[in-house]
Amino acid sequence: MSLISVQLKYDQNGKILSKPSVYMPDQKVKDRIALIRNSFAIGYQNQTTPRREFNDLSLLSRISNDRMSWNTYQPNDGGGLEGDVQNSWRSNAIKPVVRNKAISVAAHITSKLIFPGVFAQNASDDEDKDAAMVMSSLIEWVAHETKYPKTFLYSVIGALVDPASIVHEEYAEVYRTVRDIDENGKMTEKQVIDEEFSGVIQTPIECDELLIENFYQENIQKQGFLILRKVISYQTALSKYGSYEDFKYVQPGVQTIFNDANQTFYDEYDTNMQGQLVEEVTYWNRNLDLKLTLVDGILLCDPNEPNPRADKKYPFAKTFYEPFDQGRCFYGKSLVFKMGPDARIINELYPMIVDGTYLSLFPPMVATGAEDIGADVVIPGSVTTFQSADANLKPINSSSNLSAGVTAMMDVTKSLSDSSIDPILQGGQQPGVRTAFEVRRMEDNALIDFKIFLQMIGFMVQDIGALMVGDIVQFMTIGQVEEIAGEEDKLKYSSYLLPESKTENGMKSKKIQFTAGMPNEMDEDEMLDASFDVLEEEGGMDSKREIYKVNPEIFRQNKYKIVISPDTKSPYSEEVENAFKLEAYDRMIANPLLDQEIVTKDFLLSVYDVSKRDPNKYIKQQQPMPMGPGMEGDGSGGYVPGQQGGTPSAQDILSQVNRKIVA
Repeated sequence: MSLISVQLKYDQNGKILSKPSVYMPDQKVKDRIALIRNSFAIGYQNQTTPRREFNDLSLLSRISNDRMSWNTYQPNDGGGLEGDVQNSWRSNAIKPVVRNKAISVAAHITSKLIFPGVFAQNASDDEDKDAAMVMSSLIEWVAHETKYPKTFLYSVIGALVDPASIVHEEYAEVYRTVRDIDENGKMTEKQVIDEEFSGVIQTPIECDELLIENFYQENIQKQGFLILRKVISYQTALSKYGSYEDFKYVQPGVQTIFNDANQTFYDEYDTNMQGQLVEEVTYWNRNLDLKLTLVDGILLCDPNEPNPRADKKYPFAKTFYEPFDQGRCFYGKSLVFKMGPDARIINELYPMIVDGTYLSLFPPMVATGAEDIGADVVIPGSVTTFQSADANLKPINSSSNLSAGVTAMMDVTKSLSDSSIDPILQGGQQPGVRTAFEVRRMEDNALIDFKIFLQMIGFMVQDIGALMVGDIVQFMTIGQVEEIAGEEDKLKYSSYLLPESKTENGMKSKKIQFTAGMPNEMDEDEMLDASFDVLEEEGGMDSKREIYKVNPEIFRQNKYKIVISPDTKSPYSEEVENAFKLEAYDRMIANPLLDQEIVTKDFLLSVYDVSKRDPNKYIKQQQPMPMGPGMEGDGSGGYVPGQQGGTPSAQDILSQVNRKIVA
């Protein structure tokens, strides 16, 4: 916490010994830096104050303890202390029960990706399914670009380990200078967009990196201020902020400290920065509508820089494993924290059982008689001759009750499973043969304890989806002015291509194209004509591509609400779903009312990896039946959907293209 931990140096007379800085901004900048320092002190106090919610530990101490448990921390890697001969034989083994249980929960929760859905309302407050479909496709595109599945996984693990799991999402455009060498060997420089730091960026952040105003305000959007503090390399800071004029004052490893008393800045070396790192502090203030960026104490932006988001939301989404209270506390109880008492008992009993086993199998010995007997005589197959007739070597009866320790540890392990995940969900073998319905019911019962966590994850996904929608509307639907020689400047909109996926008309890729000049309203005839044009651009009805033309102005005017469908909150295993398919296949295959080819593809061939990739390869092709008199068609020469021959009607084509004009 170098923003407040690095202090000025004084001599015994109170004279400042720190070096004055060449950075001397105006009074507005000084006032903003003073505001940020005061807010930082409040946030740091929230992180270091002991809380009853954390068992009288501070947030930072709670995080440290839980992470040591999560990472199965052992001092000296579990070895005995050097030179401690009497106790070095004792076991320091630790069972990784906390980590195993947390990993099992994370694997089960993330086995089905919880993805934000969209509900759209138009200006007339009517549901707009076309706009919702386009927005869902754009969210899918953003999720692919931001690697949302990885963010989701890390967020779930963060909630299991830390008091809160926080995701930061913002849209950025960062440029960097690159050099090219032409065919004549001349080197030129140009500015290009830095893909690694540009676009929609989703970043899971550490719980202790975000400083908050109010410990007892659960809603992150209602916090008075938020401070995101990170330590990054100087080169990374140069890539992100090198274009700012005041970045020239930033020195790696040096903090620029503002002294309120004489309104002067001083440079002080920060030993924690190792001479190559810098401190990046981003400050948001909801009431003042501010987003300020400091690097090593240097304010880089305008002192009145507003929050760039059009919706004025904080660019964060947060969740936790279980709440402490009725929704007042910003943080919650992690799974690692919840399992802590039981895990400590197990890790106290486990070394005792190991030590008792050592003593039972290889007990200590006592020598009796007048002769000294060393440990070197206890060697398998060796022959030792004693000089004294009464010399004897007897084992010491330690009378250890290993079964009692094992029973106690098993009881505590069962209690630990009640707090985390049932062994059946971890793949444990269960006696007897069960139907898919029975296994699914057992999974339902085992998942009851996780319903709260699934709901908490759903709330965070809703918040992430709302941030995605805000970024899409604000940045991805805006046209860029394109200068064309001899013509008026035109707006050029971006197009977004989604990879091939399953649609109502088979496997097809999808292209979302915002188009300028589209009318705000279209009647049925105009819609039909436009649909024919789109069909022609796609390449016909057999094309593997779908194109959707979107009016950006009307699209931005819609209201979008993020929803989480109930089925995404029940992530059943693939094995159970496949068992259901096979049971359904056994009942459907003999039903004469069903299409047996489709039943075979969907309920049998889709179960196995070998056949589900290309189920048609396993279907026997039927020979065409000979046509007799009067069997050339339906007598009208018309088009019958699903059959070859004839001419498609306008309505059939409009249905086939699925109304790809969103006006």
